[in-house]
Amino acid sequence: MHGYPKHVYIKLIKYANWILSLAALIFLGSILIAYPYAEHFHLPVQITAHILVMVLAGVIKVALVVRMVAQKGINESCAG
Repeated sequence: MHGYPKHVYIKLIKYANWILSLAALIFLGSILIAYPYAEHFHLPVQITAHILVMVLAGVIKVALVVRMVAQKGINESCAG
């Protein structure tokens, strides 16, 4: 790693966790709107839900990678 202080990685994990939580909630809501309860929503809402499912899958993947990088940084800052 680049030798950043441990508190930087801890802050990064907090942001990543927050983004993961928010994205997961919206993702689950979008899945519910897009599939089992689609008949209760207008077409533009359904289209938005389908788009959000794809976009939020990418957001979740990026947030997980950021979280893993921060965890590695914390482990390396503790070891060295």
